[in-house]
Amino acid sequence: MLLTMDLLILLQNTKSLVLKNIIPLWILVIVLAVVTATLTIAGNAALLLIVRVAYIAALIYLVAKSLSYVITSYILYDEPSLSSKEIVEKSASLMNGNRKRFIFLIIVENGYNFIYNYKVKKISN
Repeated sequence: MLLTMDLLILLQNTKSLVLKNIIPLWILVIVLAVVTATLTIAGNAALLLIVRVAYIAALIYLVAKSLSYVITSYILYDEPSLSSKEIVEKSASLMNGNRKRFIFLIIVENGYNFIYNYKVKKISN
């Protein structure tokens, strides 16, 4: 329960960081999706291709930026004396250069879960 309260405090204190970095990217992705849908209806193929490339680039950048802050809860648990800004900065510095490893870890873990669930369902049937 204490860790949950600390996470809420961390989120409140880093609201400006999230508003400055993450929220505008989501707005950009939504706007590009709407423009893509509009251009699909209008039938302008050249402009549609440009917007789709921009949409994919924005999504990739958003995911890469979001991965910088993925370990903030672990840092908060290990070092509760740090301020919110220090925790977010430390998370970004630790994830710098380790994003590919983290994505690979997620893929491997999901693969193991898929194999385990497949075997359990196969045995139970």
